[in-house]
Amino acid sequence: MKIETLTDAEKALMPRCVEEWTRIGLSTEAADRPRAEAAIRQMYRQANLKEPRIVWCGSPLSMALTRHVLKSDEFREAMERSGDSVWDSVWDSVGDSVWDSVRASVWDSVRASVWDSVWASVRDSVGASVGASVRASVRASVRDSVRASVGASVWASVGASVWASVGASVWASVGASVGASVWDSVWDSVRASVRASVRDSVGDSVWDSIYGQHDVSWLSFFWYFHEIRLRDETAPLSGMWELARSAGWALPCEGICFISERTSLLKRDESGRLHCEDGPALAYPDGFSIYAIHGVRVPPEIVEQPGAITIDAIHAQRNSEIQRVMIERYGWDRYAEDCNAEIVDHDERYGTLSRYTQARGEPIMFLRVVNGSPEPDGSFRKYILPLASGLEPLPDPDDPDGELGAPQDLTALNAVASTYGLRGEEYAALVVRT
Repeated sequence: MKIETLTDAEKALMPRCVEEWTRIGLSTEAADRPRAEAAIRQMYRQANLKEPRIVWCGSPLSMALTRHVLKSDEFREAMERSGDSVWDSVWDSVGDSVWDSVRASVWDSVRASVWDSVWASVRDSVGASVGASVRASVRASVRDSVRASVGASVWASVGASVWASVGASVWASVGASVGASVWDSVWDSVRASVRASVRDSVGDSVWDSIYGQHDVSWLSFFWYFHEIRLRDETAPLSGMWELARSAGWALPCEGICFISERTSLLKRDESGRLHCEDGPALAYPDGFSIYAIHGVRVPPEIVEQPGAITIDAIHAQRNSEIQRVMIERYGWDRYAEDCNAEIVDHDERYGTLSRYTQARGEPIMFLRVVNGSPEPDGSFRKYILPLASGLEPLPDPDDPDGELGAPQDLTALNAVASTYGLRGEEYAALVVRT
């Protein structure tokens, strides 16, 4: 019978479902390794694949890099040249079969069983069994709520960081994954290959991965229906649920599956965005870390050494979001004094609109304003308000999907209005009424 309405008891389950799966997605507890390994084996059996050897890694980055290094021809050739004792000690642990295994991702097979077929059957079952209004209600109340807490702030940052992390942290992670003594012997042979291809290879591994605890937004949606009435229809997802409850990401290959530990540290701001002003906002047990200020991923030195930020460094930064964070860490008041900005417009009522035009032509806009109410000592406090480059009305800071409004003429009135999310004429009308 189709579910056209939910009972009061079923509706009451939604907040508990959101709370439980948000907790799973944001967990920093150590992985439950036996439980996670059982979940992986279940998914392989479900895909009609041989149960894999399990390799644990400290983070999604080291997981992806371990696979990359193990599958490279240069690594194998260098190992063979490094001497019998080193080769034997490594290959006794790895085995010939691993070589071909790590090259063949079986995500397509797993996906065909645990995603495509499961998704089709579960989707059809839920679609056939649940009315559109109920489905929309659960989607909004459960899936979207969990996604808002976990998806944008954590999953996207981890995935992007794994993809983008090339340089010292990558080499350190590769060294840790392979072993220092082995790495010293193969470094000269593989470094050129790794430098040339690690970004693409890591990127492939990101997309080949199952995201474990970071898959909770869509897993929670189906878990809710599993809990209320559709147990048989959603049962094929049990392995995915178990992995999410017990570990981080997984990278399934033929005969071998890499599993990552969960995050060991996670810090967010009041809006749920990754944020920490004195250290990593997210970290894994092997040292892979993400630094972020209000959801903007930044290089570690911007967080750990704000005093070393210079005007030249600010203007050399090509990413506008990171540049804005650098100015905030430098101090807008100090920046306004040091950058030699030009005055674009001045209005005694609204302030002084200033602009610094960067060498690449992009402007940095800000408004100098004076508080209309005096301080206890009789002075008037001055403020610097950062602005969009075209004085577009700013979105609500608590709305992660908010967008800038349309550009406006460069006037002080339009500038101050934009900081309230308004256009100049709207703000002027409010001022007149008040």
